Amino acid sequence: MIDVERARRWLTRRPPTSRAVHEARRRLRRARALLKLGRGTAVDRECARAGAACRRAARALAPLRDARVFAETVEDLLARRGEDL
Repeated sequence: MIDVERARRWLTRRPPTSRAVHEARRRLRRARALLKLGRGTAVDRECARAGAACRRAARALAPLRDARVFAETVEDLLARRGEDL
């Protein structure tokens, strides 16, 4: 699966950047969307299993994304209202 391989490549950078996490999550969403096309076919179970694996991988990346967004928000608040805080 091309999107999953691209997601893996984005995450092999050390340390993973916020862009890498974003791109990996985006690629995993695309892979899940493609796997949903397999619903109702002979490979339905395999597609469901692979989709669940992609979902778990994307969820595992969520804390990295959330931490970066939190840090950016705090930096922005300090830049705008640092004196008031």
